[in-house]
Amino acid sequence: MSLPIYNNPPTFLFFEINRRCNLRCNHCDFWKRDDKGRESYLQEPSLDVILRDFADLGGQKVVICGGEPLLDLQRYRMVCDTAHKHGLRVLSVVNGTRAPLRDSEFEKFFFDGGPDELSVSFDDFREGEHDYFRGRRGAFIATSGFVERWRRARTRLGSDKKLTVMYLVHGGNYLEIDRAYDWALNVLGVDKLKLNFIQPSFGGASTEPDHTYAKYSCIDFDRLIAVLREVSEKHGVTFRPEWLNAVYSYVKPLSYEHPFTLLSGWRSGFETAKSICNSYERNIMVSAEGRAQLCFNSSFGGVDLKQTNLKDFWQNARKMREEMKECRAACGISHSVRAENCYEKGLTQ
Repeated sequence: MSLPIYNNPPTFLFFEINRRCNLRCNHCDFWKRDDKGRESYLQEPSLDVILRDFADLGGQKVVICGGEPLLDLQRYRMVCDTAHKHGLRVLSVVNGTRAPLRDSEFEKFFFDGGPDELSVSFDDFREGEHDYFRGRRGAFIATSGFVERWRRARTRLGSDKKLTVMYLVHGGNYLEIDRAYDWALNVLGVDKLKLNFIQPSFGGASTEPDHTYAKYSCIDFDRLIAVLREVSEKHGVTFRPEWLNAVYSYVKPLSYEHPFTLLSGWRSGFETAKSICNSYERNIMVSAEGRAQLCFNSSFGGVDLKQTNLKDFWQNARKMREEMKECRAACGISHSVRAENCYEKGLTQ
């Protein structure tokens, strides 16, 4: 007996445009890859069909992923323009170290079309710590300069596009989240700050010890709550209890893990106390070659969109969804896939 069709619409389509990066982040392994197989990457006609199908399903937002997306400006704008043609919003997270050089090119790229909302990644509000995590001296200055340039262009053009800091919370900075809010909102002048907790190194392809995760994953939940309470009172934000419960389910088990075990990263077998992800209910991830999945983890399977269409995949993935409901992998805390938003309505996404 066939399973019933899944009729709820997706919300996000994450599209991977490349697999390389100009930084050397010690909590990610994408910089160890390259785009040697780019001849098999989706081109505009295929992307147009996929995004049309996504819109027909009731999808809302396309998220441009990499690597570092701004290393491929032509493909980046191709995704933006194709998504907008089908009435979709475009979101993107960049590292802020690469962009068109001349001001006129910069403004045209980001404000004449371009992403509807942009996020820049920061691993710390302190220059030295951010550069350490990013593996490149000068990364903090470059990204801060990108933010200033973007804000200046927005003001000059009278645009209402939003700029967000995607901030990495880890064992070395969680007690100073209040200072991070001050810095992001009052020094950088961005519109909001999103909290993303450290996970095993992104990409998961490396077999080397995950020293960063073993060193920086330990967070005392009670002290974290005290810090967030101060943030809430000072900055007028309200953290959702459901999100705090999800953070607890991630952070608390980590306190019992031995650092030697966590050196194995994704291979350590670490699991959250309960399932805190619902990617399978709202997300479609599409690789550069056109493979569609319901999360970034390939172990649950997927389909080649050269062989089938997005609508059939989304509506007939019931069995995959049932398996994913039981998943308690560490990536469940990621902003992209977690079931609960950080802030009360009006202050997030």
